Amino acid sequence: MATIKCNFESVLAQFESVESLNSVVKEINAQLTEAYKKRYEAIKPKAKKDETVTVSVSSDGTKKPTSVAKKGETKNEKKGAKKSETKATKKAEKKESKKRERTYEVEQIALTDTKAVKKLGLKFVPYNEKCVLLLGDTKPIAQALRNLKKSGVFGNGHLKAVKGFDGGFGWLVNKEHENYAQVCKSLGLKKAV
Repeated sequence: MATIKCNFESVLAQFESVESLNSVVKEINAQLTEAYKKRYEAIKPKAKKDETVTVSVSSDGTKKPTSVAKKGETKNEKKGAKKSETKATKKAEKKESKKRERTYEVEQIALTDTKAVKKLGLKFVPYNEKCVLLLGDTKPIAQALRNLKKSGVFGNGHLKAVKGFDGGFGWLVNKEHENYAQVCKSLGLKKAV
């Protein structure tokens, strides 16, 4: 077997930010996976003609193939391979489902619950000419804020620091949007000028 050495260190040394480094690594991984799949399909062993199929009869009288055993392979070997394959598949599915699920550690509250919203300590801080920044504990209303996207409310993870805010992720509200007054009313805040 040939030993292949790729100089990834020199390729990855060109990137200065974590985001660009992560995207490059993902792209390399995707290209490698695709190339592997194509080559594997081209060279994988073809199914032999002398495979045997065992058939069992179910309670309703229909025949169902239960397993395919290759010549010289016992049923136990086939079952062991199937079990490990099933475990690996379930593990991969579980890992994938964890990535897709959005879990909120903080219980979400509705904007209609005015008492709960007042306790969050929300306030507007001028951010730029068009937008104001919403400060306070926004985690319990994050889902409600996402639903106000069409009303000029949007989250941004790359905000600059302003008075009372260290920068990073925050919620911006567009002052020039036609629904700005309604957003202020639903948050229980006065319009920021």
